[in-house]
Amino acid sequence: MRSLVLDALPLFSTFLIYLPAVFAPSVFHPHGSQVCAEFHLCASWSTPWGIITANFVWDGYLNNLAPQFAYFVIIFICCATLPRIGNYRKKAYVRSALLIWFSSLLSISVYVVVSESKGGETYGYSAVGYGTAGTATGLALLFALRELLAKQKNRGFGFLFLFIVCLAPLFVLGPHIFFGISYKTNYFVHIYSFLLSLFGSYYISKDLRLK
Repeated sequence: MRSLVLDALPLFSTFLIYLPAVFAPSVFHPHGSQVCAEFHLCASWSTPWGIITANFVWDGYLNNLAPQFAYFVIIFICCATLPRIGNYRKKAYVRSALLIWFSSLLSISVYVVVSESKGGETYGYSAVGYGTAGTATGLALLFALRELLAKQKNRGFGFLFLFIVCLAPLFVLGPHIFFGISYKTNYFVHIYSFLLSLFGSYYISKDLRLK
């Protein structure tokens, strides 16, 4: 169990986004307009470093932490089924963490570029959250395919169940609510981060002989 947790440590890095608001609430936990205007932590054309710092600015715990943790557990389960010999398991955890961060940073970067003429700016935890959701969904599907193609029906249907669990909020709530389109949120980043990580999950599984 200890070795499993140690292998998964890179994946835990995705929860670092919540720490600044705990230890420096006066900077990372004020109203969004204050963050952008006073502290320059938001991502915008004039504050390109915000592509990184925007991920650590508070925009609510309940609506971010619980869903992110649920998808985190699914990634953890999928990768835990890989053998430790050959570092397959550790590689999967590292790649999952890298994919989540990459999806978040790239989706924010693209938003800043396309919204430059409108002076768009963004901040919050959701880019990492949706990156986690997309990674979990993609991995569950790929692991299900791997097991079913290997005629391991019990394990295959188990992963298929996890895949359905991942997609359930999207179909039950509908895309407008799931991606926050119905609210005043930056749904462009939500959708883009989710899709990037969903399709990018093949990168994690390329050593699993899914071809």
